[in-house]
Amino acid sequence: IQPFLDWLGNPYLITEYKTKFNKPLLVAPDKSTQLEMSAIVGKIDMQHHRARIDLQAIANQQAILSNAQAMIIVKP
Repeated sequence: IQPFLDWLGNPYLITEYKTKFNKPLLVAPDKSTQLEMSAIVGKIDMQHHRARIDLQAIANQQAILSNAQAMIIVKP
């Protein structure tokens, strides 16, 4: 979630966060792996100044997280 926090610029805008791990990401101590993160606006509720952001993490062409969502405050 850190890349999303960096993009958001203010971690206090997040009001909720949830996720489930699909499977562990095993990385040998002497190796590295690439982790791709993406975020998509899933829903906007301008009446309550909130938005749901759907997050995705992929490594080795497999989804690492499922149902990863962050609710954020949308500034008017």
